[in-house]
Amino acid sequence: MTATKKLLDAAMAAAAIIAKADGWVSEEESNVVARLARGIDDVSSSHGSQAMALYAGYVRKLGQDNGAAAREAWNALAAVADDPETAKAVLAIACRIADVDSKIYAEEALLLRMIANELRQELPAAYIR
Repeated sequence: MTATKKLLDAAMAAAAIIAKADGWVSEEESNVVARLARGIDDVSSSHGSQAMALYAGYVRKLGQDNGAAAREAWNALAAVADDPETAKAVLAIACRIADVDSKIYAEEALLLRMIANELRQELPAAYIR
C-alpha cells in the first residue's frame, strides 16, 4: 500500500469514527470530509473519489455496529502511527470533523483522545475535555 493510500485510508477511517460519534453523519460533515480529501497531498480527482468511497464504506460499516468494522478502522489508524507526519495529519482531520458541529460532544472528545493515543500524537488542548 502506498503512503498516500495509507494516509487516505487512515484519514477516512478517523473522519468516519468522529462523524459517527453522535450517532449520525451530517451532510456538512461529509462535505468537509470531501474538501479535506481533495487537499490531501494534492490528491488527484481519482484519489478524491477513492477517499470518499473509503469514507462512505467506513460510515456504513460503523453504522452496522459490528466489531469487525471498528477493528478495520482502528487498524487503518495503527498503520500510520509509525509515521509522525502522517499521524499528525490524520489527527488534524479528525479534529476538523469534530469541529463541524460547532461543539465537541463528549463521545467525540473521548474518540479524539483514543485516536490521538492510537496515532501516538498529542491531542491539541482545545479538544481535551
